Amino acid sequence: MSDPYILSNPALAPAIDELVTSSLAGNEVLEQAIQDRIAELGQTYETLTITADAILVSSTRAVLIDAAAGDITATLPALLDGDVFDIKRLDATANAVTIATPGAETIDGAVTLLIPSQYLSFTLLCDGTSWYLI
Repeated sequence: MSDPYILSNPALAPAIDELVTSSLAGNEVLEQAIQDRIAELGQTYETLTITADAILVSSTRAVLIDAAAGDITATLPALLDGDVFDIKRLDATANAVTIATPGAETIDGAVTLLIPSQYLSFTLLCDGTSWYLI
């Protein structure tokens, strides 16, 4: 099993690149797949904390929702194949937290998704036509 520290440590990137390149000379497809995975492991995501209604943007991956001050609706962006959102509720209030679509799109067949309790989280994936819980 790979050590995530080694694969995500920027100081080791040149050595890893050299090792991958010399070990896989002539196999461009495999080399590219490994380079893509290394880049993915070291990738960071924009995090957004919302405390009021908001429209999410594709550049945000992690969304933390704090509805302590009142009900919140977080609206997903227009459909874009490959978009992924990790959404988590932080507060323990009775206020409603709703994830909505911007139009007729659905989330696993529903127009909205409710997050009823503290620390409950969902990952949503878009395939270009709908949103899915994964």
